[in-house]
Amino acid sequence: MRADLVPIWVKPAYQGLGIGKALMQQVIDLCDAQSPPTPIFLEADKRGMAMYRKLGFVEVGTSEYVEMVRYNKEGTQPVQQR
Repeated sequence: MRADLVPIWVKPAYQGLGIGKALMQQVIDLCDAQSPPTPIFLEADKRGMAMYRKLGFVEVGTSEYVEMVRYNKEGTQPVQQR
């Protein structure tokens, strides 16, 4: 199982207030509570990459956007089950 997030934006007047981080932390907490933790996939633009990195996301590819994933709170990729 994995979570694929659709793009969200915070209006410029409200950026820098922690709103985006708070929304993402809610998703992260829900996914980390699963057993095993659910990886979260998203596409980030350059402006959002710093926040996502601080939240534990790593780059896994690029397209028009940067493809990122957060596997779990330890930052480790799960072992593939057969």
